[in-house]
Amino acid sequence: MAQFKIIHFQEVNNKIQYVFENCHAEQIANAVGGFMHQQGYRLEEGNPMNGVYGIGNKVMRILFGAFVKRFAFQVYITQNGPNAQMEFGKGMSGFSGGVIGIAKLNTEFKRLAALFHQL
Repeated sequence: MAQFKIIHFQEVNNKIQYVFENCHAEQIANAVGGFMHQQGYRLEEGNPMNGVYGIGNKVMRILFGAFVKRFAFQVYITQNGPNAQMEFGKGMSGFSGGVIGIAKLNTEFKRLAALFHQL
């Protein structure tokens, strides 16, 4: 996997913003898409620059709650001068899994957010 240098990251409104130094947004989108695929996620909505990556089945999650693995995350990538900026946030609330589902979603969000530092 390509190595990109993160020069800034912060959490704003339950989303994490990353700024990657001297690279194109398309490069980040490709790296993120590959990374998410390795983690078992697929692009469910939109495109690699502005899309939702998900894992699991929505209907089964509604029927069986926290017993079914289901996560979705929003990725929005833009070019900001010579740098690329990525915003990573939750693409679902987790309520269909109850309190346990919300906790699992938060744990997965933190896990993926930490792994983005390895891009």
